Amino acid sequence: MTGTNTAATIDTRLFPVFQNIYSSLLNRARQDSDFMRTLVEYLKKFNLLTVREESSFKPKEIVVDHAQLSDARYRRSLIRKLKAPRPSAYVYHTLPVDKERLDSEPYSTALTEFLAQMTCIKLSDAAYDEVLVLAHLSEEVLFAFFKERMQFELTAETLSAFALRRMCERLVDDNPHYQAAVATIRKAGAEARAKLRQEMSVVNEVLLADFNARMAEHLAGSNKRSDLFLAELHQAAEERRAAERVNEERQAAEDALNFGKTEQQIFAEKVKQREREYRLANKMHPLLKVTLWAGAIALTAAFVCFGEVDGVAILDYLF
Repeated sequence: MTGTNTAATIDTRLFPVFQNIYSSLLNRARQDSDFMRTLVEYLKKFNLLTVREESSFKPKEIVVDHAQLSDARYRRSLIRKLKAPRPSAYVYHTLPVDKERLDSEPYSTALTEFLAQMTCIKLSDAAYDEVLVLAHLSEEVLFAFFKERMQFELTAETLSAFALRRMCERLVDDNPHYQAAVATIRKAGAEARAKLRQEMSVVNEVLLADFNARMAEHLAGSNKRSDLFLAELHQAAEERRAAERVNEERQAAEDALNFGKTEQQIFAEKVKQREREYRLANKMHPLLKVTLWAGAIALTAAFVCFGEVDGVAILDYLF
């Protein structure tokens, strides 16, 4: 198969197919703004709305003077010229697609032909068997391909395989034997589910009754514990309020007693009060006091009677 034959096949077999598909898609987009946004997004995704043409800006030709290449300054100047940005040889334009333009018959027709031509160029390497599959392509299959695939996958081989798979799936889904088998399976499944639900209803009732009894028991215990806890909280709150009332009454009594006194007087009275409280808290037993005093007197008497200073008894000093 030569390249010329392939191109001729593309022009004569696939161009009308894609022309009809894009015409239908654009007509639908004209009536549905949401579909138009999605379609334009897909067309840009596959680079089908881009026009390339030669740029009218021609870069200035760089002339190299070989005689001056030995001069370092000339070489640096030449390097700067070579590294400077230069305009591209091509300019790219994206064709606009909106309702106002699609309502114009000449623009809509031209856009349809352009999209069909761009698609045929991307599929120009299609083999004869791939052309036969693509000749039966529908707009639903092409739109699904745009939705699911990437730009680099828009080739004759990938698109024909995608379309063939969709055709086979449709043939299987529409096959009466397949539909009868699916209906039989669904019927058997529905009967089995109904039988299972009927048999499980008794078990479900027992399980539900046991579950309800357990939940009632747990709920009763939880309510009891909650009531006890709330009662403890109320009791603690009452005790705190009683303690606060006692402190407030004591503070009020202290404020009444200390009314008109200076801070020094109040401090001195508090010190005396703490001393009295300490003596009361550490009160010594009378018998212990007598024992201590008796011991102290006995020690003093023994020291006086038997003590010596430089070999002389203390009594001699005293008497």
